[in-house]
Amino acid sequence: GHFASEAEIMANLDNMITVFKDEANVRVISSAPFNYDTPFRDVKGSDHKWIHFRDSASADDILDVSCDAAAAKEDLLTTGAKFELLSSTMCFYGNWRRLTGYGAPIVIFIVRNFKDGKLGCSLGPLVDYVTASGDGIRRDPLITAHECGHACGLWHLDDNNNLIFPDAGRGSDIRHWQKVILRNSRHVTYF
Repeated sequence: GHFASEAEIMANLDNMITVFKDEANVRVISSAPFNYDTPFRDVKGSDHKWIHFRDSASADDILDVSCDAAAAKEDLLTTGAKFELLSSTMCFYGNWRRLTGYGAPIVIFIVRNFKDGKLGCSLGPLVDYVTASGDGIRRDPLITAHECGHACGLWHLDDNNNLIFPDAGRGSDIRHWQKVILRNSRHVTYF
């Protein structure tokens, strides 16, 4: 089964699209063939084409994952290799950007559970994927924006109005210096 519905995932993605556009003038687009966009157009939301469900069952090591240092260790072993393989095969059209490192897509995996009870996790700019639990998608409307912010190099701040505040219930603010880091991430391009 799926851990979050397509509608729940799309609502969370739409929140990310809105926050990144409103706060940092960064347009989030799906990884699809010939899909280029600029931040100057009207904001479009996600649709069902952004979401890929696996046809086969996944292994427990990518369904029940760790976060923080334990996740970094798992990433160096088979779990990370499995996530990277899925990123390359299920999100094929982003591979050329992933290889060049310019505008590399961030793949969001919805997992069953975090061993430490977290709702989402990112290893920061070290990898091209983030994870969120289905529970995280339902409980935290900004979980994908928060984790993708980490993937773009942002770190936690002790400001509950900020997108990178570590707990659910966070705001969507992005400070000026955070915008600079975000816009200079290898996940952000200007074409």
